[in-house]
Amino acid sequence: MSFPLDFKYVIAATALFPALGFFQTLNTGYWRAQSKTPLPLLFADTTVPSKEPKLDLAKRRFNCAQKAHMQFNENAALTLVAGWVTGLYAPCLAASLLFVWAVSRFFYVIVYSQGNPENRKIPALFNLGSQAVLIGAALWFGSLPVVKSLF
Repeated sequence: MSFPLDFKYVIAATALFPALGFFQTLNTGYWRAQSKTPLPLLFADTTVPSKEPKLDLAKRRFNCAQKAHMQFNENAALTLVAGWVTGLYAPCLAASLLFVWAVSRFFYVIVYSQGNPENRKIPALFNLGSQAVLIGAALWFGSLPVVKSLF
């Protein structure tokens, strides 16, 4: 099997993923410093309010940024694999969905890092929607060669 000519668009969309991961690393590191949360703690302690409202907000923002970064790490690989499998059969579809996933994830991180988890719902719809379509398409296109070989 060879790569379709338009697979270059899948590669271009894939290039967004390391940039997005690096942006999230910087974002999480910034809010870790602002919240005064030392390593190796994964999250800031928000159970006891401090006397500084700005510090409390920074802690919430760090926790949200950290959670968004963890979710990226959980989902990026499966999204990329689904995009690559789909891209072998429908490269423009795969590239478009990978692009939507990456851009919506960027906005997801921006709004989630404001410290209010409710704000992430709209970008999450685009993010999860594009991911679900990619996974479904990968299952469909990935099974085609096997099904065709049976008949």
